[in-house]
Amino acid sequence: MSDSVSERALNQRRMRDGYPYHITIANAKQTTSEMRSSRSLEIMNKIAAAGSPPVNLGLGMVRHAKNESRSWYCAISWPAGQQIRRYFNLLPRDLHLTLGFDHKDIHIHKGPSTLLIHNTASSPLTKQQIEGLTYAALVESYTSKEASLRSLSLALAHAEYIRDEIMISSIANSMTRVQTGTRLEEVETPFEDGNTTQLAHNMTAVEHLTVQLESMTTSQQIYTDTGSSQEKPRTTIMTDALTKLTLVEVDQR
Repeated sequence: MSDSVSERALNQRRMRDGYPYHITIANAKQTTSEMRSSRSLEIMNKIAAAGSPPVNLGLGMVRHAKNESRSWYCAISWPAGQQIRRYFNLLPRDLHLTLGFDHKDIHIHKGPSTLLIHNTASSPLTKQQIEGLTYAALVESYTSKEASLRSLSLALAHAEYIRDEIMISSIANSMTRVQTGTRLEEVETPFEDGNTTQLAHNMTAVEHLTVQLESMTTSQQIYTDTGSSQEKPRTTIMTDALTKLTLVEVDQR
């Protein structure tokens, strides 16, 4: 399948990043000297440890507009990641975890509207995954209202499939708020230090924070990041490649 992640693409990412995976919270242009300080890293670590782990929304792929090269990634829903950005006065942004790329990584929008499950049949999403998709879709509205509504439509379809009336009503309300430009408090709420009395992880640096990613079954083929060239069957759960991941990164350049 053209949408599967080839071993060559996985190796391209390994050559750039090494074996650990990461989710970039702030890119080079957004990263300040303050964010690189040990105190800031402690704050990021505290925010990340206090919140729930990231939810993997599934496989996404984008193509370069000129040369047709591709980049594959997992779209991520992670409220704590947005709280970190908010703490440093950065607007919400879509988070993703790069799996691989043909030549160079393509730095364009990689929100939940770019998930391959928009175009293919997939296993029904769980309630947790639908909630994660809904949250990520609200974050996506800061990049594109149209893209956000596309993602919310997908969440609504899966909520209707499992016949969760409360969730259906909530997603419909979210679509109305995006359409009318209503302030989205759930993605703009800053982290308050007093909210946390106990850390979930005893870490001192963000780059050492690892958690188990919630895995989602997709209808796309994907190779695991183990060096094996054997193709995994369709609807592979991506636990082999995505078990322990380095989650938070600020650009150190």
